[in-house]
Amino acid sequence: MSGTYFMAHSKVVNQPTTGKKTITACLYIPGKYVGLAETIRGFKLILSGELDGLPEQAFYLVEVKEIILSTNSGQIGVLPNHAPIATAVDIGILRIRLNDQWLTMALMGGFARIGNNEITILVNDAEKGSDIDPQEAQQALEIAEANLRKAEGKRQTIETNLALRRTRTRVEAINAIS
Repeated sequence: MSGTYFMAHSKVVNQPTTGKKTITACLYIPGKYVGLAETIRGFKLILSGELDGLPEQAFYLVEVKEIILSTNSGQIGVLPNHAPIATAVDIGILRIRLNDQWLTMALMGGFARIGNNEITILVNDAEKGSDIDPQEAQQALEIAEANLRKAEGKRQTIETNLALRRTRTRVEAINAIS
């Protein structure tokens, strides 16, 4: 199984003018299709810290106050000085608080590492809520719901349930910004 991966990275920094700690987020580095074995190898490199010195191309760079991430064991909120953790990322919404506004992204599962006031997130796919076409997403949701009703057998039911979760997440990402 393969997928498109992107990296989200954030870091807590001391602001020179105020001395306050803020989280700086750097999101969405376009990826390429890679196999599962390569994904696991890459994640091990990230966890070991071997890739920490590599330059990154930032799609989105901004100071953030808080990040809320959907994990396989529920949502976690990330503030400065969060305890170190490595976790599986579930299909769900990534919320990033920018002062009084929230940026939302639909994430389609992956892995996250939090430690030393930095966050690294690798996911199978991601879309900013503001980039999702509401009509297309609603149509995809209706199709996924119809496909689930027509599913026959255990495998088809599992696959259509997964597709339904993905389409619901995309709709939720749109509704979170409305």
